[in-house]
Amino acid sequence: MTIAVRAGASLGPGRACVLATPWPPDPDGPPSAAVIDVGPTSARGGFVLNRNFLYIEVLKESGGEVLLSTVRGQFARVVGEDVSEESIMDMDNGPMVHGMLSCLRTIGGRVYAAGMGRQVYRRTGPGAWERFDRDSLESLETAGDDAKGFQAIDGLSEDKIAACGFGGEIWLWTKGKGRRVDSPTNVLLFGLRWLTPEICLACGQKGIIVRGDGDVWTILEHDQGEIEFRHLEVFRDTAYLTSPQGLFVLREGQPLAPIGEVLPDSKRFHLLHARAGALWAFGSGHLAWTTDGKTWQTFEFKMPDAK
Repeated sequence: MTIAVRAGASLGPGRACVLATPWPPDPDGPPSAAVIDVGPTSARGGFVLNRNFLYIEVLKESGGEVLLSTVRGQFARVVGEDVSEESIMDMDNGPMVHGMLSCLRTIGGRVYAAGMGRQVYRRTGPGAWERFDRDSLESLETAGDDAKGFQAIDGLSEDKIAACGFGGEIWLWTKGKGRRVDSPTNVLLFGLRWLTPEICLACGQKGIIVRGDGDVWTILEHDQGEIEFRHLEVFRDTAYLTSPQGLFVLREGQPLAPIGEVLPDSKRFHLLHARAGALWAFGSGHLAWTTDGKTWQTFEFKMPDAK
C-alpha cells in the first residue's frame, strides 16, 4: 500500500511520530489517518483514526501525547491509544467563517494554530483554546478578493512570535502585541523558522528566501533559480529547505546549496522537523533522520493495521 505522509514530528535520534494516510484513499470508506510510532529502522505500530487529520504536534517529548488537527479546527488529543476530541470549529469568527487552518506549532510549551484570514489560536490546556489574533485577524467588512492568511508560525518563546503567508505578508508579535512588518516580497511564503533569537527566515514561491532582523526583512540572493521552497526547518544553526527539486541547505556565511549525496534522492522528502537532537525528513513512505546533518539513516515504512 502506498503511503501519503501528511505530517511528522521528531522525538529524537531514531524515533518519530508520523501522521499518514493510505494512497489512493478508499472512495467508499471514511477518511482515515494513522498515527505511527516510528523506531530507528521501521514503524513500531500505531492506530488508525477515521477523520481527515492533516497536522500533528507533540505535547510531550516522550511522544506519549500528541495533538492532531483538521483544517476546520477539529482536534484529537492522543495519549497512548486513548483519544479525546477538542474543537474551535464553531468559535465566533473561527475556521468555519475565515477558512482553513494551515499549521500547528508548539511555542513556549503551548500549541498555536494559524490559518486563513490571519487566524491564530493558542491552546491553554486540554480542550481549552483562546484567540491570539486580536491584531491580525482579517476584517470581513473590508476583505478584498486577495487571499490573506498564515501558512507558518514559529517562536523561540511566547514573547517573540512570527508568522508568514499569502501575499508575502509577515507578522511579528512581541509579548502578545502583533504588527505587520514591511515584506520585501509579495509571493506566497510557505515556511518560517527562527534561526537565532534575533534572526528569522522565511521561504516560498519563485525561489524566495527572506531574512528578518526585527522589522528589517531582506531577500537572500542565491543561484538556484526560482525553485518553490515549501518547508523550512532549522537544525544546529543551519536552515534546511524542501522543494520539488530536493532538499537544500543554508549555512551561515555560505551560499544556498543542494544537500547532495549525504541524502540521495532527497526530492522524496517534503516535510522536515527538528527536536530533541535530531532532524527528521518525511516523504511518501520514506523517512530519514540525522543527528549532525552529515550522516543520514533512511528506511521505508507501511501503514499499521487498524485498531
